[in-house]
Amino acid sequence: MLSAVSPLVVFFFLGIIPITFGLLIRIFVNQSPNRRIYSQSFTFGIVIAFFLDFVINSSQLGINSGFNISSLLLVSSFIFGFLSSYFINEFTRLKSSFSYVFIISFTIAYHSLAEGLIIGYDLNQLGLYISVERSIQLFSFLSHKIAEGFIIPGFFLLSISQLLSFATIASFPIIVGYFLGTYNFPGIISSIFFAISSGGLMFLIVNWNAYIKTTPNQKNYHFLFMLLGFLLIYITGLLHSL
Repeated sequence: MLSAVSPLVVFFFLGIIPITFGLLIRIFVNQSPNRRIYSQSFTFGIVIAFFLDFVINSSQLGINSGFNISSLLLVSSFIFGFLSSYFINEFTRLKSSFSYVFIISFTIAYHSLAEGLIIGYDLNQLGLYISVERSIQLFSFLSHKIAEGFIIPGFFLLSISQLLSFATIASFPIIVGYFLGTYNFPGIISSIFFAISSGGLMFLIVNWNAYIKTTPNQKNYHFLFMLLGFLLIYITGLLHSL
């Protein structure tokens, strides 16, 4: 019964919940132009923190392991994530105004696949049980996923149907990763997907810094909300390490 129910539980808590919070943020930021700017700044801080998080979870791209097959594979995955984001942007920008949304969706999708691998392996090895330590880690994990749900609606004003479509692309691979994890795939597989995601986020960071348009009066608040977004991910990361 565990093998049948677990994927549904995983998808609900790590897929549906971020989508729901994303919808709430979309409604909130529609109310005021200033709120939209601050939401974008807050989201930018989240993205910077996620970039660092993804690099760390990709075994620092193998930089501490010396020049070998593993480090070459990881840095190649990072380059693939960066270049694929660039080509997605070049391919879609003349045909769609959602090129960045496509990039975000696929970047988070690779990340979700990696997380699914970790969750599947963990449940397969340790089973499904509740403890104080695991509850804290689960809260941290959910906070990260909810923050991922902020990214698309926090930056772009989309219709509900568009938001659901992109959020499904971003969150559904966690189920695929879960099933792969139950078959004890090597740990470096998840590091590869984290490396691809970090490459994609680096491309977004370079471009998003020019995307946010603030007035002189909003500039100080822009940096403040960007810092708050970064600290949100940092604090939840500390909880995960307890």
